[in-house]
Amino acid sequence: MIRLMPPVPLALAILLAACAPATPEAAPEPPAPVAAPQTSVAGRWRLVELDGKTGTLGFGIDLMADAGRIWWEPACAGQSARYMASGTSFRQLPPIDAEPRAVCDIGFPRELLDVWDVVAAADRVDRDPEGTLRLSGGGRSLVLRRLPDLPRQPDAPSSADLNAPVASPSQVSSAHSLSLAGHYRVAGIDGGELGGRRGLALEIGRDRIEFDNCQQIAWHYRHRDGRLMTERTPAITIDIAPKPTPCAAPLSEPEARMVAAIDAADTATLTASNGILLSGGGRSVLLFSQ
Repeated sequence: MIRLMPPVPLALAILLAACAPATPEAAPEPPAPVAAPQTSVAGRWRLVELDGKTGTLGFGIDLMADAGRIWWEPACAGQSARYMASGTSFRQLPPIDAEPRAVCDIGFPRELLDVWDVVAAADRVDRDPEGTLRLSGGGRSLVLRRLPDLPRQPDAPSSADLNAPVASPSQVSSAHSLSLAGHYRVAGIDGGELGGRRGLALEIGRDRIEFDNCQQIAWHYRHRDGRLMTERTPAITIDIAPKPTPCAAPLSEPEARMVAAIDAADTATLTASNGILLSGGGRSVLLFSQ
């Protein structure tokens, strides 16, 4: 009787396959690292608390920030700081050499120096859902409240310094895009910076322009589509307290130039550095919110 045997190579292959270890399954890839949540500092801010104190600031202090710098306007005042933020970590960066730029001698609130001290000491940044930003570190802190971005007009003057050109009719804002009401500091007059340490403040209400003066100079104004009309009115009614006593003293030289420029103004525009430029008749006044 003849017995059939499988060919040796085939039998060997079957045995080797049975003894071979199973191929291990590929290990799962580790999860991608989760980036720390970023706290954006960019925006327009108002200081509302300094080292735990509120309501004691001598002036309203507004700050601007982008992805790596915080500054106080006008930029020519040189009041700024570089920073780096990642998650809730914050640190100030050393200044870098920059191209020569215009520098203006303009008064600023003394509390601004404390702001920069806090920025230098801060190592943490936090932001709540309402948009309030807090910098803290080294036993110091400040709290900023987000302000709405000022509207921009496509044809606004591009100069970021005090030499903003007098606006032409093509540079007026679109209807109702620019509200003038607010509290301002005068940064420049007739294209030049406002020198000296004594600043000028200007109050603009719904239909009035006023500043602190015993000569009782004020204006009624109308503003539409970037066009501005001003006319003198003597009564002082908006929030200047205490009311100045009437006098016959002459205006200071900067006050006299500011008054003449506002008398001549027929246009209101927003500059690239978020200033308000009142201009007309070859005169101009540059204002920044405070």
